[in-house]
Amino acid sequence: LNPAGEELGRHTGLHQFTIGQRKGIGVPSQDPLYVLEIRGETGDVVVGPEKGLFRKSAVVAGMHWITDPNLQTNRRFGAKIRYRSTETPVEVQPLLDGRVEVLFDQPVRAITPGQAMVLYRDKVVMGGGWIESLSLDV
Repeated sequence: LNPAGEELGRHTGLHQFTIGQRKGIGVPSQDPLYVLEIRGETGDVVVGPEKGLFRKSAVVAGMHWITDPNLQTNRRFGAKIRYRSTETPVEVQPLLDGRVEVLFDQPVRAITPGQAMVLYRDKVVMGGGWIESLSLDV
């Protein structure tokens, strides 16, 4: 599907795709296409331009805090969304159900639900959880 929901082609399994993937999508296009979203419940793969990979926020579930983050006085952290990714500044907003919303200072490319996010302060691991969902805007 394209971001507007129009079918562009068919695939033989979601296991062939990852968020941010460019090669092997199997859809002819004059412009490069990237995997923007994988919808496991429907079997749809959404593809579009690279700018569609950037997000400003994510909801993180299953948070495990190693040290009390004291979110009442300081909600600023560094965040990594992959082992080798660059740490990026964020603000964390606690949600009522124990999850947190992580707001990135700058949009981040290819945040992927199901992957871990680790939060740091001054290079010290504060805690982490699992990326559950993403913002829809850039």
